[in-house]
Amino acid sequence: FAITHFLQNAEHSATLYHKNNARKAYACPVFIVGNGPSLDQLIEYIRQYQDKAIIISCGTALKALYEYGIAPDFHAEVEQNGATYNWITKIPDRAYLKRIQLLSTAAVHPATLKLFKGASLSFSSGQIPYRILTSANIEKTQSFCQLKHAFPTVSNLALNMILDLGFQDVYLFGVDLGFV
Repeated sequence: FAITHFLQNAEHSATLYHKNNARKAYACPVFIVGNGPSLDQLIEYIRQYQDKAIIISCGTALKALYEYGIAPDFHAEVEQNGATYNWITKIPDRAYLKRIQLLSTAAVHPATLKLFKGASLSFSSGQIPYRILTSANIEKTQSFCQLKHAFPTVSNLALNMILDLGFQDVYLFGVDLGFV
């Protein structure tokens, strides 16, 4: 699945995340939002500062934010199966999804990728498409970032990407790994 999904995503012109060699430090706050039970108590804080921060929803948090009337700047997914598509399409408003950029792995399900405005994809440590590109000695492969801490949860992927990009003011909301 990983190879097939990667090839289809590449054909769909998804952007592959490159190494951040410059290591700039960005001052803008980033809110990484999971769908844990604490999200309900923290939603007013997110709403109050939504125009002053970059908001990244993780997994099922997207539907919760939709129901609260908040559109994240980015949505992160880590799974490569079709379950992500099934969760996301529970949101009836396709125009809402088309305002959001997807952050995921190179093997994200292609149907999931097509729901969003665009996608920035990364390779995760040990992921098979990266191994194939590397073993084929494709020179450009060296510029792609290989995230080492993108699993086991989608919040790991979002946090790994954001820290790698140089953001330092990062807040976790609802990332208590529970589900009501």
